[in-house]
Amino acid sequence: TLYGRVLEPDYFEELKSLIARLGLESRVGLMGSVPMPELRAIYPQYQIMVNMAPETIDKTVVEGMLAGVQPVTTSGNALAIGIPTSPKDDSPKTIADYILKLELLPIQQLQKIARDRHSLESLIKKMGEYITAGN
Repeated sequence: TLYGRVLEPDYFEELKSLIARLGLESRVGLMGSVPMPELRAIYPQYQIMVNMAPETIDKTVVEGMLAGVQPVTTSGNALAIGIPTSPKDDSPKTIADYILKLELLPIQQLQKIARDRHSLESLIKKMGEYITAGN
């Protein structure tokens, strides 16, 4: 199940064509964009979120973690977010093998990572380290 707005129309059409060619219409859902308030009901329906954002912190990964969804992402993104494991590389085979062997982290651990590293309180603490009194 894929959620999100179409950013690259050519890629989206290629994806739809691939789904049709492989006969995966009954297994692959292209859900499109979802309003933020609806995500709280969607995230808990899933155990794993695959997000291959390159070496950046994608807020959807952190949101999913707060809802108990195990992210599968690039090693750079996993490091930035604080996820303890990730695929060794970004090849489809490596990612598939990683998912098949994945041991899900407890929901409490996912939530702790998200809160400790990415909450407003965490941000304020980090900023406090750089700001000196009187500046």
